[in-house]
Parts: sequence; structure tokens; C-alpha cells
Amino acid sequence: MKYFLSVLFGVSLMNAQTQPVIENIPSNYNSSVVVTNSAIQNVIGLSETFRGQAKLTSIDPANGYQPQYTNGNWPLGSWFRGYFSGFEYQPNPNINGYKMFYESDPAIPSYLAPYWSSHPQPRDTGKQIRALIHFDNYFGNSSNSNTVVTGLEYLINQIQPNGGYIYWWTRGESQPGNAQTSFEQDDNVQKQGAYNRILIYETGSALAALCEGYLYLKKNNIAVPEDLYKTIVASAEHIYIKPINDDLDHPTVPDYSSSYYNADYNSINYVAFGLWGLSKAYKITGDCRYLEKIEELGKWLVSRQHKENDLCNGTWNEGEGKLDGTNILVNHETKIVYHAITLRALIDALDCIPKSDRVLREKLASSIKKAANHIIKYRVDYQAGGSFGATSYLHTDKNCTPLVNPNYGYYYSDDIVECIALLAYYSRFATDDFNSEETRNLRQLLNIVASSTGNWIDPNTHTTIIDPVQKKYRSVIYMPSLAFYLDYNKAMDNNTKVFEVDNTNFFDSEKTSKPVSLDFDHDGVRDEVAYFSTNGDKTFLNVAKMASDGSISSVKSVWKSTGYPLELFSDRIVSGDFDSDGYFDDIAVMCDYGGGETRIHVFEGTGSEFIYSNQDQGWWKEMGYYANLVGDRMVSGDFDGDGNHNDVAVFYRYDSNKTIIHVFQGQANKSFKHLTANGWWQSNNYSTDNIIGNIVSGNFDNNGIHDDIAVFYKNSDEATAVHVFERVGSSFVFKKWWENTGYPFSQFTKRIVSGNFYDGNKRDDIAVLYESDPGHTNLHLFQGKGDHFNYLGSTGYWASTKYDSKKIKGKIVDFNIGNDTKSQIFAMYNVPGKDSKLQVFKNNMDSSPPNFALNEVKDWWKNECDGDINLQSQYVPSGVGRMVNRTLENNTSDKIADIKIYKDSGSYEVVSQEKIKSIQIFDFSGKMIQEYTGILSNRYKFNIVNKGNYIVKVSDINNKISTKKILD
Repeated sequence: MKYFLSVLFGVSLMNAQTQPVIENIPSNYNSSVVVTNSAIQNVIGLSETFRGQAKLTSIDPANGYQPQYTNGNWPLGSWFRGYFSGFEYQPNPNINGYKMFYESDPAIPSYLAPYWSSHPQPRDTGKQIRALIHFDNYFGNSSNSNTVVTGLEYLINQIQPNGGYIYWWTRGESQPGNAQTSFEQDDNVQKQGAYNRILIYETGSALAALCEGYLYLKKNNIAVPEDLYKTIVASAEHIYIKPINDDLDHPTVPDYSSSYYNADYNSINYVAFGLWGLSKAYKITGDCRYLEKIEELGKWLVSRQHKENDLCNGTWNEGEGKLDGTNILVNHETKIVYHAITLRALIDALDCIPKSDRVLREKLASSIKKAANHIIKYRVDYQAGGSFGATSYLHTDKNCTPLVNPNYGYYYSDDIVECIALLAYYSRFATDDFNSEETRNLRQLLNIVASSTGNWIDPNTHTTIIDPVQKKYRSVIYMPSLAFYLDYNKAMDNNTKVFEVDNTNFFDSEKTSKPVSLDFDHDGVRDEVAYFSTNGDKTFLNVAKMASDGSISSVKSVWKSTGYPLELFSDRIVSGDFDSDGYFDDIAVMCDYGGGETRIHVFEGTGSEFIYSNQDQGWWKEMGYYANLVGDRMVSGDFDGDGNHNDVAVFYRYDSNKTIIHVFQGQANKSFKHLTANGWWQSNNYSTDNIIGNIVSGNFDNNGIHDDIAVFYKNSDEATAVHVFERVGSSFVFKKWWENTGYPFSQFTKRIVSGNFYDGNKRDDIAVLYESDPGHTNLHLFQGKGDHFNYLGSTGYWASTKYDSKKIKGKIVDFNIGNDTKSQIFAMYNVPGKDSKLQVFKNNMDSSPPNFALNEVKDWWKNECDGDINLQSQYVPSGVGRMVNRTLENNTSDKIADIKIYKDSGSYEVVSQEKIKSIQIFDFSGKMIQEYTGILSNRYKFNIVNKGNYIVKVSDINNKISTKKILD
């Protein structure tokens, strides 16, 4: 890039505006690019011929300026020979490109030696690497992986100590006066008069390639080059620490004596390169500091965008210079290639900004739409034939007056196609900012601008070029635009993602493990909830802290790793005191390494962080033990009765009917002991396939020890039983504690949690979030009685007609607060495309009437460095007491021994020996017409509006139920 002016203009204040809308495309053309696979493979083969080229060592003016290559080749991972390739493969046969390269060029600033460099540029290598990656994505293979790896290794080796990449601009002098003949540079930047400094331009380009290469290799399970991730971080740090120039009227004065160039953020497109590269790195690292810088750079670009209602609206109308060969003043940043660079950066940044940050996202989206509309309205040739789909290099002069006969071209060697492809692709995810019609318009624009990409990769298309090598060069530098088009277009067609980290700028409970509760801060209360999450590459361990009132006060990431994929364990996660330090603050996960290799890892809590204990070896490992046969059937407890909650039990599926319960006993030396392969219980007629979602553990038999396991078991599609496996010595005893022929498993799968919910008596109960109808949910309780469960009725203790309990499947756990012996319930409620809600069902069972109250946090995730703190919960009203028109269910509970109903002057009074909890009135069709809850009295009067015959169902505080008929 040959523009380095530092002049900046005053800031236009951002006025409140209505969000713009992507313009309709003034063309009916909307056909996808058609290209043969053989044509693609041919141009990929041509690209190979420009790798590791021979080093230019001299040019002989006496021999027609013929170049000499006498000192070996550049590394195989590099592409082209810097600026020399552009002159060497001069498309105009009437121009001697060698001569032009050899001689001085007045376009180079006067403070530099005026001779172009022949050193390979990181940006050229990066773009070819990325093209191969996107071709492989498109074909669904990794056939170019060796070439990609070699290119990445070259970029890794080219990074400088401060994390930046060198822009190889001019030759400079190796000896006084020899700049013109000093060709080979061998990575030596210290030539006098050379402007070979570390710049954001090259650094951002290299970083983008490093990031996409990293994701591509991980996606295809290919070994990542040593130091690749480290190089990504070093390069991102270089971009992050550069200060932006806030005084826009007085730009930073460049310090050309320093290798650390300090004026990168003085021009629009350089800020854009920094923003683009850092956005790529943030998606991999999840480093919230990078997000802060992305926000800063994004706001800066928005503030500099031209906002006047003229032809320049939506551009960055800065960087004054002269139109080539004229005295017409134009603004450099309005050239289509730089406009696209800036727009691309904002698009990638938008996919980083958390969806909960509506203010900034709206600003970025508005800026993006204005920039895109400028292209749609003014820069594209829509006329059939000729240069259809080409874009004008410049459209206006400095004063926004349209140029006469602007030049149109296919700038496929630059970034216009990628820019529009990204915008169309990401608009599908940013549904709060782009509607479906806008996405359709953007896809149509993409098809038009990219319409010739399939042609230009064929060297024979370049009819104005005579030399066959020059034809090939032109096809190769146009190749990336086709690769970007094909890959992103395919993803849009298939509604998939190009990279797993795309559209991860929100909290998605589908990308988390099962949550567990613990005493993370060692305050003696199990009032924190921990869960693992992933951004598609890195895995994080997060802790949600509960306030004394049961609300969620903060969430913070306390551990992270790039080499610990969530799918290793997912829902095989439990908490306990596995290191026996007296705190319930550890997490154990059972990892599936494939091929029958299984390990149990432990994350030891310290009171402020987690230590990944014993690293990869784990606390237990074994070949021939298949974690996938455990599924999510894993619980923790004190199964050996030694007083420590440091054991693990799993239900292991040996075949379709054989099940064995294995116990892993926690040891003092930080390990687990597998207590017999035959397990503590086994059956040849007990299918794990019929276990309804997760199993739970607790103190169900009232012996004071957390050593029992409860399982909801499917007897049929409609019939369910609750089985309890009581620990007796070194075995489990199977017992059936409850069953019902009208409790279908599909209504509550993976929505089961154990805890001390009912009365705080230290005897554990079970809560179920039951879907009575689509979107209708009731919180049912199964009261533990020591030898059976007492089902406390279908109305439950919380209900809603606008709650889809399937959204919390596998994302539910109990916890405690303060000195309250009763258990609370934490859940993560998935909201597609937005932050999943964090929810707490507050236990008010000692209130009148007894109930649970739902509070939730929504639109909350901001990935703050200090964690998401001061979260604000919102109360969600319960529907208990208002759930009408529900069918009367069969009930197997005990009947109330003595209950009478009296009629008194049109009203009715129920009299019971035990206190009445609720009354439900049904007509003879089974539809409930009235309900009264929270009565807690021995007598209750009610009226029935319409005379008729009814059934009255009365529940007492012991949850015994009686039904009576009223004939009126």
C-alpha cells in the first residue's frame, strides 16, 4: 500500500439517526458464480509455482534490464517477490516492468530511497494461505493442508520480537549510494533510507492468516505448527498496545528511527487493518482486553465516517491526494479497495461485539449499512455486458463532486469480494440489525460483484496480456476472491458456519457443560455454580456467584485452555471435595479420549481459582473403558460412607439390557480407585436406554449420608417409575419408590434435579420441570419420605404458560444460600442467537402459600475482564393459581381420610381434619375451571359462578388428595 499521509480532519459529531436500511439492488441479476472443479485445481496448481521463488540479486540495464537470480530461493512458505512481482508480471507489453522496478519512483516519499523492495510481503503470503483454506472448506477436505502449514510456518518465522510484521517497502542502501542495486534483503531491515518498518498493515494481514490457519487445522484435526498460537497472541498484543491518536487534528509524528513504528493509527485503513486482525485474534483467544480495543477502534472508525447527505455519505473521505495524471484532488480512503478494507474491519468487529451491547452494535451496524449503500448506489456497474459487476476505483473528488467517466475494474486481487461476502454471511447472525430482505440484497450484490471471479482464474481470460507467466500471475492473485465467494456462499446456502468461532458473541448454553454447584470461595456455603463453556476453540471454566437473596450477582471466567475441548466430557461432570481439604470446591470430569481410553480429571478449588490437577494424566485412567457408554449418567457422593463427599458413581451400559454401577473411590493421594469391575450393582435386565436423562444423587433414605442414587425410568412412553439405589455397605440395593402410568418421559427429560426442596429437613427431594403442554411448564416436587417419594401434585409450586422447559435440558442444578437449609435451583435457558438466560428458582416453600419464584438475568454477557458483575435479575411471575383449562389427571396419591363439603346459600365450604393446601374444581369433561392455592387452613369457602355438576379435588398439606362430586 503506497499511502502513508498522516493528515486527519476534525471529528463530526454523531447525531442520533434512524437506522439505515440496505438498499435494493438496481439489477435483476442474481445468479451464483459457476466454476468447474478442474479450473479451481488448475489455479491452485499455478499458485504453487509462485512459492519460494528465486531471489532477485541484480538487474542489468545494459541487457534490457534483465533480472538475475543467483543466490537461492526465498523460503517455500512465501509467495511472490514483493513489489518486484507486480512490475515483473507487467500486464502491458509496451512497458518494461524490469526497468520501472529498477529505476526510482516519485510515488515513494522523498525521505526514503525511491526504490521498491523485492522481499516477499506477509500480506501476499497470508492471502494465498487464506485462499487455500477457503477452497478446502468449500470442498470439505484438507487437501492443501501441507501448503497451508508451510505458509504458516513462514509467517511464524517472520514475526519480529515485538510481535509485528515488516512492511517491505523500499530497498535502501547496504553501502553508501547503492540503494538502486541493493536487491536481496534477507530479512535485514536495517538498510539506510529504507522504510522497512513494522506496520499494522502487514501485521493485521499476517494475523488474519495465522488465525484462519489455526482454526482450519484444528477443524481438520491436523497438527498445529509449534508456536502458532503463541505467534497469534504476540501479534495481537502488538496491535493491542498501540495507542490510538485521540487528537485527530494533530496526528502522531512518526518516529522513523524506531523499528516500532508509532503512527500506525493515523490513517483510516491502517486502523481498519488493526481492527480486522485483532477481531480475528479475539475470537480465538477470548481475551477481553482485545475486545476493549476492538470497541475503541470501531468507535474511532464510526466517528470518522462521512455523514453529510451527499455522494460521499458512508465513505471515509480523508487522505487528500491527486488523481493519477491530473491535478484533481481526491481522497485516498474513498478508493474502493480502501473503502472495502475499512468496511471489512467493521463487519468482523460487529461479530465480536456482544449482542447484549445494543448501543455499540447499532452504531457499527449503521456505519456498515451506510458504507455498503455507498457501494450499492454509486460504485457498481450494473449495465449488462462490458464491465458488469466491476466497481469504480474512485467516484468523487475531494469535494464529493462526481468524477467524469470514472474507471471501473475487477479488483479481485484486493478485498472487495471478501468484504461483501462477509457482510452477507454475518448479516444472517445479526438479526437484530439486519432483516432477511437486507440479507437477500447483500447476497445479490455479492453475486454481481463476484460474477467474473470464476472467469479470471483462467489465464486465457487475460487476453490483453501476452506473456504466459504474466497471465498465470494475474489468475493467481485473483484466486482468493473466488475462494472467499465460494466458501461463504456455500455456508449461506447450507445455513452453516465457515469457522466455529463465528457468531459466538453471546452466551450460548448449548455450548456449555452441565452446571455443578460448589463452595468456590470457601465461605462455607455451596452458593456458586460452575460450568465449562467454549467459543468453538478455547474452553473456559466459569463461576456464577449467588447473592444472599438467591439472585445471580456475577459470572467470571477463572480458567481457560486451548487444548481442552468441551466434547471430551460435556455432561460427565460432578463436584465434591475430591482433594479432602474440607471444602466442597472441586470439579471432576470423565474424559473420553477415544479408542476406549478414559481419564478422570480433577480441577481443585483453592478459594480463588482452579488448579488443573495432575494435568493430562488425570486422577484415574484406563484403556478399554468407554466413557461414551457412561453418557451423562455420572454423580458424586459419599458412597464409601467415610464422611467425605469425594466418590464418583456411574451407570455403565454393557449392552442394550445390561447395566453396572461402577464406583470410583476418592483417595488421599489425589487419585480415584475403581472399586471392582463388577460394580456395586448390576442387572442383565435393566436398560440404560430407558433412563430418562440425568441421574441424581442425595440422602434419600434419611441416613444422613449423601450416598443414594435416584433414577427416573421409562416403563413405557406414558409410564414412569422412580428407582432408588440405596447404598448398603459396598453395594447398592435397588428399590422402586414411585410410579405412574400417566407421567410421560418426553415431558421432562434432563430436567431433573435433587436437593432439599420441601422442608429443609436434610432429607433430599427431587424437583422436575415438567412440560404439561408446549410452552406450559410446572415445577413438580417429589418429597423424599425415607422409603418412597410423595408426588406433590401436577399443579406444582411454580408454573408458566410461556416457559419452554426443553430450553434448560441438562442445564439445571441445585445450590444453597446463606443459612437457608433449603435448596434453590439454577438453570440456563437457551435463547437462540442471543444470550441464554441465567435463572434462579428461589425456594419459598416456607412462605404462605409455599412456592418457587423465578428470577432471571438476560442480555447480560459482555466478556468483561473483571467478569460480568452487578448482574440485574428480573422477576418472572408464576402461573400457579391461574393454570386453568387443564385436563384432570389420574392421581395415585393417598386419599384424605376425613373431608366434607357443605353448601351454604350458593357458596360451598370445604372442611378438613388436615390443613388444606389447594382446591381444584373440574367439570365432568375433565377441564379445570377454578383453582385456589396457598389456603393453609382447615376450612375454606368458595363460589361457583355457573350452576352445574362438578368434581372438587382437595389437597392437604401432606399432599394427600381427595375428590368429591358437587351436584347442583
